[in-house]
Amino acid sequence: AAAPDLAAGLLLATLAWVATALLVRAPALGAAAALTGWGALLAALAWLEGPPWATLAALTAYAALLFAPTFARPRRPARAATDAAASRVAPAPLSSAARPLAAPLAAVSLLVALGTVGLAAWSVVSPSSPARWVDLGQWGLALALAVLGGQLVLAARPYRLEVAEYAGGLAFLGAAWVVLDGAGVGVLEPYLVLLALYIAGMSYRFAAAGGHRRVPVAADWAAVACAAWLPALLAVSARTPADALTHAAWAVGLSLAAIAAGIVLRVRGYLFGGVAALVLVSVWRSFFLLVELWWAVLGVIGVAMLVIALTWERQQLLLARTGRLVREFFGGWR
Repeated sequence: AAAPDLAAGLLLATLAWVATALLVRAPALGAAAALTGWGALLAALAWLEGPPWATLAALTAYAALLFAPTFARPRRPARAATDAAASRVAPAPLSSAARPLAAPLAAVSLLVALGTVGLAAWSVVSPSSPARWVDLGQWGLALALAVLGGQLVLAARPYRLEVAEYAGGLAFLGAAWVVLDGAGVGVLEPYLVLLALYIAGMSYRFAAAGGHRRVPVAADWAAVACAAWLPALLAVSARTPADALTHAAWAVGLSLAAIAAGIVLRVRGYLFGGVAALVLVSVWRSFFLLVELWWAVLGVIGVAMLVIALTWERQQLLLARTGRLVREFFGGWR
C-alpha cells in the first residue's frame, strides 16, 4: 500500500506546485511541479509492476511532454500579424525557448531522460535481478541513450547550446555501442570505427558553426588514430594467429578506407595516417618472411646503396624536384 500512497501524495504535490505557479505567476515553479510529477510517475510504475517496455514508453512520453513547450509557437499580437500579412512577408518562427517556463521544463525533461538511462544501466550492471518494471536491459539502454541524444540535439538550437550537440552525438555513440554489444560483436574495430566517425563528424560540425572556424587538425589525426592506427596495433600485438589475421584484415581495410577518404576530402591526416598504418601492418606481417630471406634483403639493400652513391648528384636534383611537386600537390589540402 505504500507505493500507491506515495504516488497519490506526489500527484497532489504536483497539483499544488502547479496551482502555486499559476497564482503567484512564477513559471519557474513549473520545474518543481515537473520533478514531483516525475516522482509520481515512478511510484505509479513501481506500484503497477508493468512490463519494461511500458516503463520506457511512459518515461519517454513524459520527457517529450515536458520538452514540447520549447517548440510551441507563441501567439503573435493582432497588430503584428496584420502588419506581416500586409507586407506579405512570412513572419519568422518564434521559439518559446525565451519564455520563462520552457527552459525549466526542458531542463527537467533532460533530467528525466538521463534518469531513464541510469535506470536502464543499473538494470544491466546490477548483480541482483532488478524488479520487472525496471528491467530494461541492453536494448532499453540503447533506446534510452538514443532518446537522450535526440533531446540534446534538439535543445541545442533554440537554447543556443552548441555543446549540447556534441553531448547528443556522444549519447548516440553510446547507443550504437550498446547495440553492437547486444548483437554479440566481440571485435573492437567496429566500436573504434564509430568513435572515429563521431570525432570526424563533430569536427566538421564545429567548423560549420560559423565564424572563422576550421576543422581542427588534431581531430583529423584522432579520427585516423581510432580508425586505422589502433586496429594496426591490435594486429601487431595479437597473440594467436587467428586474432592476428582478423585484426590485420580490419587494419588493412580501414587503412585503405582512410587513404580513400583523405584523397576524396583532401585531408592530409587521413591520407598519411592511413598510409602509415598500412605500412606498419604490411611490414609486420611480412617480417618473418623477410627474416627467412635475409640474404636477398641484404643484397637488395647493398645494390640500392651502391646505386645511390654512384648517382648522388642526380638523386639530389630528383629529390628536390619531387619535394617541390609534393608541396604543390598538397598545397590546397587541409
